[in-house]
Amino acid sequence: LVYTLAGRALYRDRAGGSRTLTPGDALLLVPEIEHVYGPAPGERWSEYYLIFEGPVFELWRSAGLLDDPVRHAEPVRSWLARLESVTEVPGRSHVARALTEVCRLQEILAEIWGRSAAAAATSAGDAMDAACAVLEADHG
Repeated sequence: LVYTLAGRALYRDRAGGSRTLTPGDALLLVPEIEHVYGPAPGERWSEYYLIFEGPVFELWRSAGLLDDPVRHAEPVRSWLARLESVTEVPGRSHVARALTEVCRLQEILAEIWGRSAAAAATSAGDAMDAACAVLEADHG
């Protein structure tokens, strides 16, 4: 998971994805899809990233919950603090720390990917409502 903090970057993958990343963009990279990303020539950017793997995340992917590789989450400072908290589990055993980290990361992914999907659905629903209103007005 790459979270863009400042600047802009370009992202492309072999699956046909191509985007400009801006602050607040969360980019989920998977090993089997070749990709490149980074700042445009002459530009700079900064990022925070987490590397993770495991059956719980594979289950999410197989269910299609993480299909879109880029989502947006702001404000940046707030989301960065949450991402940083994933690995800040002091004073616990190795097993308890690992379980807490996985749960925190799952919660963050669910909020970022779920929130963006809900916003997209709301936008699409709003557009559909507006189109229906225009049609009804024209054809009364």
